[in-house]
Amino acid sequence: MKDNGEKEEIVRHIALDFSPLEVREVQIEPLGSGSINDSFLLTPSGQGPQAVLQRINKEVFKQPQEVIENARTLFDHLSPKSLPLELLQPLPNRSGAWFSIDPAGEYWRAYSYLPNAQTFDFAATPKLAFEAAQAVGAFLAGLADLDPDRMHTVIPRFHDGLWRFQQFSEALASDPVQRAGAVQDEIAFVLQEKAVFQEVADARFPLRVVHNDTKIANILFREKTETVLAVIDWDTAMPGAILSDFGDMVRTMATTLSEDDDRYSQVALRMEYFEALVKGFVPPLKGTLLPLELRNLVLGAKWIILEQMIRFLADYLNGDTYYKIRFPDHNLVRTRNQMALYSSLRAQEHLLQALVASAIRD
Repeated sequence: MKDNGEKEEIVRHIALDFSPLEVREVQIEPLGSGSINDSFLLTPSGQGPQAVLQRINKEVFKQPQEVIENARTLFDHLSPKSLPLELLQPLPNRSGAWFSIDPAGEYWRAYSYLPNAQTFDFAATPKLAFEAAQAVGAFLAGLADLDPDRMHTVIPRFHDGLWRFQQFSEALASDPVQRAGAVQDEIAFVLQEKAVFQEVADARFPLRVVHNDTKIANILFREKTETVLAVIDWDTAMPGAILSDFGDMVRTMATTLSEDDDRYSQVALRMEYFEALVKGFVPPLKGTLLPLELRNLVLGAKWIILEQMIRFLADYLNGDTYYKIRFPDHNLVRTRNQMALYSSLRAQEHLLQALVASAIRD
């Protein structure tokens, strides 16, 4: 295993490879708190714009080159359009390639850096949720005429609820670390609600190019005005159902508490935030979404929240082999948190449907 000195030398070498030819020194700083890829901010000595350098995690993305090609496809498709968003521009290395490979076989890529921006881990106000949803809607509207066949599926079956339920069932059947006995209520809940996944499959929503990770941390806001600058982290962009993007916003922005919080009695879906998300998301996409999609926005939220619950629960049953945990019952806390959020949504479902119907009519 390489020591820190060797790792730093590799990063420095790759950083220079993505810097202008006349640059001989570059300042390198860790960037962001992402848990998948390693990111660095590059500041060339002398002239030259700042850039973001990123190592793509091959454990998550088995074909890193496909992630890089997808980003190029998105940028080339969106850049001629008049979107109310800045775009992260992929940058070539000194040989003109869109990626570099280090001696360990790791893939690196670079893209433009947008200064004077900030991100949030939680939607503190309905206005932030509205701004984020409007930006995601505009981003997806810009992709509406992009043929999904032009995009690689970088993580197969990413939002296939029936397959996620199958994975959960296999974890339950094998129970490798003998935890099933302690989560009987959670197991019963999943079995009671699993029909949601069949409902999604039976609906046959149109295949579109979607983002697939629309949490608020993937929205760049301007520092002073808190208006949206860009939608970032396109790594999971691929063919899918657009309702999953809406559902992920509801899961992460309309909740009272983050998914890691164990105050389950206080976890609830915030109606005013859901309304802000609908009012931001629907208008940019009114000319794109089919009636089938518009009337099933609430189903999209149920789908993604329940899917994430069973992914956490399956990982807990398997002995915490996928998600990073900070304490022994972290995945169990996440499971119960999402179960509480889903229950809150179900209790308010008729009100949420009325909000959606009103937004569609406006």
